[in-house]
Amino acid sequence: MGQAFNFPSQYLMHLLSVRLEVSFLLGLGILSALFAFSPIKDRLTRIDANFFSLGGSVKFVFQKVLGMFWILDGLLQAQPSMPRGFIPMVVEPAMSSQPQWLEKIGNLGINMWTLHTVSTDAITVVVQILIGLMLVTGNDGKIAKIGLNLSIIWGLIVWTIAEGMGSIFIVGASILTGSPGAVLFYILAAVILLRIDKSKFNDGTAGKLLWNIVGAIFVFGAILQLLPVEGFFKKGGLSQIFQNAAANSQPGALRSPINWIVTISSSHFVLLNIVIALLFSVIGIGILSNRYRRFWLYVTAIVLFFVWWFGMDFGILGGVGTDLNSAPLIFLYLSVGYRSIVYKSSFSIQENSADRLDEKSNMPVQKSIAPALTFGKITALWLVVSFLIAAIWISLPDIGSFNQAVSTPQVETAALVDSGGLAQVPGNPPAPNFTLKNQHGIATSLSDFKGKVVILSFLDPVCYETCPVVAEEFLQTAKLLAKESSHMEFVAVNANPYFTAMSAINGFDVEHGLTTLNNWEFLTGTANQLKAVWSEYGAITEVPRVGMVAHSLLVYMISPSGNESELTQATGQPGINLELSYAQMFANEAGRLIGHA
Repeated sequence: MGQAFNFPSQYLMHLLSVRLEVSFLLGLGILSALFAFSPIKDRLTRIDANFFSLGGSVKFVFQKVLGMFWILDGLLQAQPSMPRGFIPMVVEPAMSSQPQWLEKIGNLGINMWTLHTVSTDAITVVVQILIGLMLVTGNDGKIAKIGLNLSIIWGLIVWTIAEGMGSIFIVGASILTGSPGAVLFYILAAVILLRIDKSKFNDGTAGKLLWNIVGAIFVFGAILQLLPVEGFFKKGGLSQIFQNAAANSQPGALRSPINWIVTISSSHFVLLNIVIALLFSVIGIGILSNRYRRFWLYVTAIVLFFVWWFGMDFGILGGVGTDLNSAPLIFLYLSVGYRSIVYKSSFSIQENSADRLDEKSNMPVQKSIAPALTFGKITALWLVVSFLIAAIWISLPDIGSFNQAVSTPQVETAALVDSGGLAQVPGNPPAPNFTLKNQHGIATSLSDFKGKVVILSFLDPVCYETCPVVAEEFLQTAKLLAKESSHMEFVAVNANPYFTAMSAINGFDVEHGLTTLNNWEFLTGTANQLKAVWSEYGAITEVPRVGMVAHSLLVYMISPSGNESELTQATGQPGINLELSYAQMFANEAGRLIGHA
């Protein structure tokens, strides 16, 4: 399970992406720390009239920050592990144990994605960044309205398929994990921005609505924690949330406190769940009371931070994080609502005569909770700091470990331990012949390769987990036997009865670099033709309700005489050394068979 690295670029990009996730958080933390020092804050509180245009309405601040969330989501979707990892790590878990009607919708999305993983991911990146740019650059003109409508449509698709409707229909739904779904807040925000006028934000009307939404969310969260059907009063129900967060790739300093909570929730789950439910209910009722707003703003911010850390693991960690999760969105609602209610038109440069003027620029300077930098400068500074941290973090030892992995002579040990190695086929019977069409649409028979060593496998052209790993192993085998390429052939038979078209076959070849091999054949045919070949070779294929086809990863070594020589059941586990070890094992045996030809 997982991804195979296309040496060396994907490995280095993996190192970069893992560090970028944490670096985004560190960069945000550094900026937040700067604002905590009043001398620095006082020097940076000039309002940029270009950003707070059209009267500097709170509405447009809300809209532009929402746009930045969309842009960040687009950047996260561009992580190198996304094309292959998005479905198994994000969509399939979200669809697990869902109602059958929702599983069918999820399966539709999975099938569309897996046909062309890279191009579909690229479209997703472009759409989300485009939405963000429309919201950031527009105010209440046509561009912004198009962006808001597009965010509603796109948000509904993402919320339904990628988030499984916020997991509200499955056991274990909780605010701690992001229910009712981060994207739902994007959708609701777009509806509010489209339907509520700027003046309603400035006079506090919209602010009260946002404030009450947050209060209702916390009351809803308290109810979820107390519902017996959610399973939080059972052993393992609550601790599983924190275990999932701790399992993500992250520095030990972030994981250690989560592990501590895992220990507590494992032994005192009833008490801890009651405390969490009580805390959520108190916060929800306090916010809905519309009293002591400053107090509830601070308390909620602190609670949301720890929920974001311990329950959501900051949303972006693990290499397949698609957004910051719902905690930052909830705080955005709360803070914008607070500004709208308490300070009302404090963002309005023209209308707020109470603001003092800066002596040098003669520009109004907001007295309280003003943005500490202009919008563009905040964004630029955050990205620069984040990328600097990531660049420093990619240290020489990391790169050295990669160089060692690809330069050290590989042995078969890892592959032998992983799969048991190549087993001798009793009696070395003739390999059953068959005829299918190759990736070029040409009828091809196994017997066409008599006189060559054939490595025969069964691969799914829309597989995003194990098959890419096996493809990488074959690529490395081909490199090891480059001088013997004319004496061997790599043959894969389609293992998916539904995706039999030539476009699916060619898509897999292009995505995984197999078009560079002149001795590669990916064969397909009708479902009945494929099933006949599977039966001859003992390959098993199962079609689940949700997700990709499960199939055997059989690899046959066929001698130049056309007889079955060895057989193994590869596991498709990713890892640089393991993949190279499999390649070495296949290359060693192929070399032996070529020598005996």
